[in-house]
Amino acid sequence: MEPTISVELRFYALATWLSLSVIYPFVQGHIIVKVIDLFLMFEWSTPFIAGMLIADIYKSKKINIKNGTAIFICFILSTLHRMIYAKMAMIIYQETFSKPIIAAVIFPLYAILLLVVLGRLKWLNKSYFLYLGIMTYPLY
Repeated sequence: MEPTISVELRFYALATWLSLSVIYPFVQGHIIVKVIDLFLMFEWSTPFIAGMLIADIYKSKKINIKNGTAIFICFILSTLHRMIYAKMAMIIYQETFSKPIIAAVIFPLYAILLLVVLGRLKWLNKSYFLYLGIMTYPLY
């Protein structure tokens, strides 16, 4: 078991990063924010932050209010960022993208990950899924 202080420090570091990701769209024009964004990649940080929080849930096997709220915020921000990219893609490719479909694709990803770490999808615990995960990991 990890010492409580390191768990708390990691959570608050992730919460700070998530908070900066929330305010990023409102201050993204400033040069200091652009420099910080080079390191923290605010537009793409929310799936990573959610993954770190889900890893903490995996260790404790329970969702507490702090982790649950932070993961929900990550989901909302992930969805909003993808909708912004879809809007840009509509201009570039002259195609339409459905906001409900974007949310409907992102939500199951978060839900499945949470269900797996909480042990609710044991039937997915197959060796060929592990093999596929190992083989496709370098693609990320």
